[in-house]
Amino acid sequence: MPTARRAGTAQATVRLRDPGDSLPKLVHQAHLISNNSAYTALDLCSTPQHFIELLERLRRTSGLSLRELSNRCRLNGYPVSKSTLHDLLKGQELPSTDLLHAFLHSCGCDADDWMAWHQTRTRLKIAQLLTRTNQPLSLLRRDRFTRTAALSLLTLTVLIAQVIVTLTLAK
Repeated sequence: MPTARRAGTAQATVRLRDPGDSLPKLVHQAHLISNNSAYTALDLCSTPQHFIELLERLRRTSGLSLRELSNRCRLNGYPVSKSTLHDLLKGQELPSTDLLHAFLHSCGCDADDWMAWHQTRTRLKIAQLLTRTNQPLSLLRRDRFTRTAALSLLTLTVLIAQVIVTLTLAK
């Protein structure tokens, strides 16, 4: 392959062809022209699922099992259980900022790269918030605590209404 000289260093030139509308080919081309494929992957990341796939790739690259990763999180001052890590890597939701930080630190991700990961997470979270539909039941889909609180409030309201109706009919 021919080489080109740039700033005194030899660098292989890459012959680029139009990838058309093929997403895999476009991603491959982006990797070819980038200096850092991890940054390129984060820049191209467009869904929480893609982000989670990148986290899984980072974990596999680190060579850590979920148990080892959980232990390393604890050693680094982040009490993260193995089941929490499993739920993160098998789920569809973006991790919290704290969980992401614990994950990156414990996988041995270079501290200089943490900002790129956090920026991508923030960009995806903002996109989620901007496209969220304001359906009345969307509150119930958010998280376990919110769902439990909402259903408890609904149950309490129905119970109070039932007591009022019973007392009204008893008079």
